[in-house]
Amino acid sequence: MNVATIQAIASALMVVVMMLAAGFKLELGHLRAVTQHRSLLFKSIAVNLLAIPLAAWATIVLLDLPSAVGVGILLVAAAPGGATAALYANQARSDLPQAVAMTLLLPAIGLVTTPATVALAADLDVPAGPLALKIAAALLFTQLTPLAIGMLLRSKRPELAAKLAGPTTMLANLLLAAITLLLLVLKGTALLEIEALTWATMLGLSALAIGLGYWAGRPEQASARSASIVAVTRNVAVAILLASTAFSDPVVDATVLSYALLVVLLPLGLSLFWKRSAGA
Repeated sequence: MNVATIQAIASALMVVVMMLAAGFKLELGHLRAVTQHRSLLFKSIAVNLLAIPLAAWATIVLLDLPSAVGVGILLVAAAPGGATAALYANQARSDLPQAVAMTLLLPAIGLVTTPATVALAADLDVPAGPLALKIAAALLFTQLTPLAIGMLLRSKRPELAAKLAGPTTMLANLLLAAITLLLLVLKGTALLEIEALTWATMLGLSALAIGLGYWAGRPEQASARSASIVAVTRNVAVAILLASTAFSDPVVDATVLSYALLVVLLPLGLSLFWKRSAGA
């Protein structure tokens, strides 16, 4: 078994465990609560599933970035609902229930939008149709299925689901840390070769996500902060999974890792700033 196969299997396992953990915490009532705020719901969906990926695609085309770099950026931009958004939202004294619900809802909708965005917008060396089906299948089996199993267990055995939620979440985080470390060790040299223009592009897209998210959550400050954090915190686990299973170029992995560092550190800094502002 080669390194690429191990990486793909480990990435898939990480996403499965993460979605199981989410299902153990999720009730249909959480999704109903979000749908009651239709303006916030529609604007958040538009920002996370349309505006951010389209902005990434337009920037890639305008700057004529290398294909592998563009694919890596697009994989992160097209994967909404990062699992750590709820943690950052809680730290920022923002609307935590909103962040939790959107973090769970956006990846579910992303099962449809993510494959389409990556396959149709990127300049790839494979036909868009087969790639879209390949990505959709990966997301179906690693995201939707374990999420549904987790939710079913919560509805039938809520006490057992509550007991499993904590350890499962911890395992998912450990897997994410281990895979990130593995990729850094194996492909760290490629990471060092990321050009300044690529870093500037990723920073600009992250800043845009923060601004658009804040706009989506207005006029309530807590809601605006929560929506902003959700928008900038992309689903790194899914991006790593897709990079591992659908692409062989190490530059794609390196670009995903670079972007991942930003979408972890930027919302962390933002949440600490807002926490300090709230306590002042």
